[in-house]
Amino acid sequence: MKHLFFFILIIYGFGIKLNAQKGNNYIKNFSPSDYKASDQNWGGIQDKNGILYFANLDGVLIFDGKHWKIIQIKNNASVFSIDIDSHDKIFVGGDNQFGYLKTLQNGEIIYQSLSDSL
Repeated sequence: MKHLFFFILIIYGFGIKLNAQKGNNYIKNFSPSDYKASDQNWGGIQDKNGILYFANLDGVLIFDGKHWKIIQIKNNASVFSIDIDSHDKIFVGGDNQFGYLKTLQNGEIIYQSLSDSL
């Protein structure tokens, strides 16, 4: 009986340790090979639909929770800043460029330069 109690205690303790080592399933790290862009991300925002946008040296990265997409700005400039206003308009600042992301009627997202109009 004493050995059975000791055996159960060991198995129970081992089970607790295994559960503690599983980690947090809510956090997922992505490498540049996952999103196929530079490893330097300078900022990030989230719109009201939960879509994530990141300022990256290769453009604006967009992540919908499953797929990555990159929007390049004029002259393939690096993007260093990104922000969103209360109407979900996303503004982008890059190397000698600034503007915003515009969604076309077909759903395609493009960069619209504002610096060209100055």
